[in-house]
Amino acid sequence: MTGSRTLLVATGLQSVLAAVLVARGAVTFVRTPLADAIGVLAGVAVGFVLYRLLAARDASAPQRAGTGAIFALALVYTAISVAEEILWRGYAFDLVAASRGAVVALIVTTAGFAIVHGIHQGYAGVRFHLVTGLAFGLTLLATSSLAAAAAAHVTYNLAVLLGTVATRKRAFDDPLAVG
Repeated sequence: MTGSRTLLVATGLQSVLAAVLVARGAVTFVRTPLADAIGVLAGVAVGFVLYRLLAARDASAPQRAGTGAIFALALVYTAISVAEEILWRGYAFDLVAASRGAVVALIVTTAGFAIVHGIHQGYAGVRFHLVTGLAFGLTLLATSSLAAAAAAHVTYNLAVLLGTVATRKRAFDDPLAVG
């Protein structure tokens, strides 16, 4: 299976599972609107800071892409980011925290998040996602908002996407020749 097909399948499966968990009430995405709105702003800030600190370039971004492909990837990255947060920082975190406490839940979900990414990104992906997973988990703990963790994750992934395509051949000067 090609990288983009794998990404689409993973996005679809995780999104369906996350939607089922939210629909069944197993995960509450928005708890208190005002607190979550403030948390989302904090999450956006965390995502940008994380991107700037790691200065990562995601290999899944296209080397040559038109505006439509970049927009499509942005939608996929957004969907998978929200779905992963619902699964890892929503469902799994709450499940572990209920019996073992928040610190153990942070460790377990961070490790699980990293290992899952390592399946297709190797050891470097595990190390890298230990950092990002920890940042998203700490965002959840600091704000008590799953929406904030999702905002951090979405912001980070979109910054990676835009940073990757923007640094290739003056992408914003010629959006059809990104690469």
